[in-house]
Amino acid sequence: IFGTVLGAQTLGIEGLRVGADDDLGKPVDPQELRLKARNHIARQKQLRAMLPTPGLMNGNLADVEMTLVLQVLGWREVEGPARLLLDRGKERGEIHLVGSKPVHAVLGAFTGAKAFFRMLSWRSGKFRLEKADPPPENTLRGGMEGLLLEGMTHQDESLMLVSRLQRLEFPPEAGAIESVAPEDIRPVLAGIREGRSLEELLNLSPLPDLEILRKLETMLDAGILRTVAPS
Repeated sequence: IFGTVLGAQTLGIEGLRVGADDDLGKPVDPQELRLKARNHIARQKQLRAMLPTPGLMNGNLADVEMTLVLQVLGWREVEGPARLLLDRGKERGEIHLVGSKPVHAVLGAFTGAKAFFRMLSWRSGKFRLEKADPPPENTLRGGMEGLLLEGMTHQDESLMLVSRLQRLEFPPEAGAIESVAPEDIRPVLAGIREGRSLEELLNLSPLPDLEILRKLETMLDAGILRTVAPS
């Protein structure tokens, strides 16, 4: 928990990105600081209590944030290969770990960073850690801390871009650029021509969602795409 100058929102966001749990605007209210610190300590005790036997735990994401679950796994090295099973309604996902390092993620048809970052944003569902065979492939790079920091950036920037890119279309003068676009973005461009929603477009490519959104924003700024005016 750290303090920032009153109104310094950018500093607060940057602090959260580099691992802070919360920030307080100065001047700091001592009672608020005590309450936040007490709640943080209680959450950490709850997470550590989820490890009654070495390397195994389970719980509900409505009670414990996904980022905190992964932080615990980063703190306490799991003996041998393991996988974190995630269940949210009809969605099923897995994050495979070797020691404390995530090496593979799968969510439906998606693997790697796209799957990992999507599951990182879950606010509901159940999780269970179990021992497992080595993953079929390694689709994640970097340690737990780096992936969590990247995931927070991914979520922040994605939220801003989604609000700008909700409804897209090609202007009448746009040619068939799909034929010259990179292969991993072609299905997304075809989906725009079909009038698909942004949520559907993000499911048409294996690229991480933020990477797709950035490409669409670049095309929007270049005039290759335009936003659809509300009817």
